Amino acid sequence: MSSRAKAKGTRWESDIVRYLNEALRPAGVLDGEAPDHAQRLVQTGVSDQGDIRVGRFILQAKDQAAYDLSGAVDDARNQLAHYQLWHPTSDAAFSAAVIKRRRRGIAEGYVVMTLEQFARLSNIVSARITT
Repeated sequence: MSSRAKAKGTRWESDIVRYLNEALRPAGVLDGEAPDHAQRLVQTGVSDQGDIRVGRFILQAKDQAAYDLSGAVDDARNQLAHYQLWHPTSDAAFSAAVIKRRRRGIAEGYVVMTLEQFARLSNIVSARITT
């Protein structure tokens, strides 16, 4: 990967973390980190553990000219598996690819996951709303 492509990817990851930490900040919290704050993860080469961790998610950030949804989702799923292997007590259970949308702001990026993960997440959200 060229240093220019790496810099572009690093900038996208940082933008995602900054956006999520602002958007997910609990009401009334002005200072300090939220319990589920987003953080960039250290790159670990072959057993990459994802780009970003936020709550129970491992995110794979993609800033590329051409979209490869299948590849991005597969990468995110593999990175979640690596993360779980190296952090067996972690509650990370979901993965998603966050894909930069051309000529749009950060909030309009795409978040892509499998239907199976979406269903699991929907069940968790529904259970919390009804209790």
